[in-house]
Amino acid sequence: MTNKTITPVISVILLIMLTIAVSATAWYWVNGLQANLESSTAQGVESTTSMGNIQYNIVSLTCNSSATGNITIQLRNNGLTDISTDEVFLIKLVDASGVELNSTTKQLSASIGTSGLSTIGSLTFLTRDLATAAQMVNGTRYQIKTDVRGITASDYCTAI
Repeated sequence: MTNKTITPVISVILLIMLTIAVSATAWYWVNGLQANLESSTAQGVESTTSMGNIQYNIVSLTCNSSATGNITIQLRNNGLTDISTDEVFLIKLVDASGVELNSTTKQLSASIGTSGLSTIGSLTFLTRDLATAAQMVNGTRYQIKTDVRGITASDYCTAI
């Protein structure tokens, strides 16, 4: 008489292989999920960033590419402390391909408070302080990055 069933040894080996396959699949899935969460969190933090009690974001951005035009960056203070006129902002102009064209530094003309109407302040400077006429072309989209004490924010504008 022949026995046509799976032996206990083979069944144990099959169960171990199945457990390893399910564990590996779960590990790859969890790592992929974690990478997606980190990526989406980083994108959400890009325009509003904080360090300690300072927190700000860019409210609006105007880029005038003419020789006598201005770039105006409106900032909102979302933190617990004022952003004073002593703070130096590093401002970078980045083209659509991610290449940094130029940078400059600028200080606020007035402190940005933490409550009331004083929560919005602006950085206004001549376009030629950041870019040459050849670098900023009307209708082209640029990224403006700001940095103060390692705290960054960025936004996009289209040159007019």
